[in-house]
Amino acid sequence: MIRCSLDTNIVSDLVRNPQGQAAEQVRSVGEAQVCASIIVAAELRNAAAKRGSPRLARQLEAVLDVIEVPPLGPPADTAYGEIRTRLEETGRPIGGNDLLIASQAVVLGYTIVTDDETEFARIEGLRYETWLRRLCQIATRTATISIAQLSAQCVAPFAPAVLGSPL
Repeated sequence: MIRCSLDTNIVSDLVRNPQGQAAEQVRSVGEAQVCASIIVAAELRNAAAKRGSPRLARQLEAVLDVIEVPPLGPPADTAYGEIRTRLEETGRPIGGNDLLIASQAVVLGYTIVTDDETEFARIEGLRYETWLRRLCQIATRTATISIAQLSAQCVAPFAPAVLGSPL
């Protein structure tokens, strides 16, 4: 089974919603199959420090205590250089932190789990999944989205909980 590397928005959801959809997915795949990059941990610790909330900091540490946080090291630096060069050559660079997270996942053979695949989708050979869906974000992505497209993209997985019956 391929391990999953949780992106910042997924770990944030675990902190805010310990019984939510991301937590359910972690239970489904097993805690031993998930990790979070040291970059993700750093981003979240920065956010908690900015908020100045001891409660939030405790909740974050409780989550990070049970999720492996592998160190960032070689050959992720080589992958970073190669991936960044390809993205810049195509005129489609991504943010530095996402690039570090992706580089680590590529060299470790992990799947990135995110709720914002727009940047990760640009990286050839990177596996990624989405565990959360923001219905209004998807619905407003384009004014011409059809009900069938909306259903296929996001409503169907939530149909029992949101609508009471499948579409």
